[in-house]
Amino acid sequence: MAKNVLLLGNGINDVTNSYKWMDLINDIVNFLDIETLNALKEKPFPLLYEEIFLTNLRGKKVSEFEIKSFIAEKIKRITPNKVHELIKSLNLTDIMTTNYDYTIEKSIDDSSSILSDKGVVKQNLYNIFRHTEVNGCKVWHVHGELNRPNTILLGYEHYSGQLQQMRNYIVLGTGTAYKKQFPPLIKQLKKGKVDNNSWLDIFFTKDIHIIGLSLDFIELDLWWLLTFRARRVLEKRFSINNKIVYYYPKPLEKSIQNKLEILRANEIKTEAYGKAHNIDYYRDVFNAIKESSD
Repeated sequence: MAKNVLLLGNGINDVTNSYKWMDLINDIVNFLDIETLNALKEKPFPLLYEEIFLTNLRGKKVSEFEIKSFIAEKIKRITPNKVHELIKSLNLTDIMTTNYDYTIEKSIDDSSSILSDKGVVKQNLYNIFRHTEVNGCKVWHVHGELNRPNTILLGYEHYSGQLQQMRNYIVLGTGTAYKKQFPPLIKQLKKGKVDNNSWLDIFFTKDIHIIGLSLDFIELDLWWLLTFRARRVLEKRFSINNKIVYYYPKPLEKSIQNKLEILRANEIKTEAYGKAHNIDYYRDVFNAIKESSD
């Protein structure tokens, strides 16, 4: 299944873990002694984070590194569940995730205590080349990881910086920004030789299965990448032969119809499975992926 790659979101953790995303937000607010925020659930998180951080700067003035370190400590309580066991059974060579935790790595090898960045380019803030590697499987933490709190992608400013880094690499290459230099991904694709040094490369070279990821419209880095790819596919500037599939629980279909329509416009296939967001749903999805590879 070397051609298949998963892009996983927090849904794989939420199935069984009692510690939810809103619990983390409430913990951050309490940690910073902020009492003036309202309607936390209704606000897009990157902008809510900016509101939290800016309010903090007017009051307690906790540094952003301290805030992200606090978040990293909270996330450590998340543990692998049965979904992660299913992921392990796929025997993949690449897995992408927006999650900061290491539950995927631990499910592949529970003895992997020290997880270092194996990226060909070392980054202190952004996440273009960052990945760990366990038993031959690369795990790409596209929004940062808890061992490096500065890389954890939270606020609008960090999202914008990440997007800038992404576009620079795809259109201009690494230039002199890093010790190791690579030509623009566009040129690599035109020549038909892509080394997959970045998770961005994988979006054009392997079949991607998006699972457990709500893909909110505020995820501007991922949406930009999807629209960029779709334009190149339809304009036929160079050969792009991989497929991207977005999976969702069938009962959600009506409530996310607008998102599904936009995904389809962006050359992404959508697939509904199951009767609820539970272990059975993930089992059905992973079985479908296995069957498509046979």
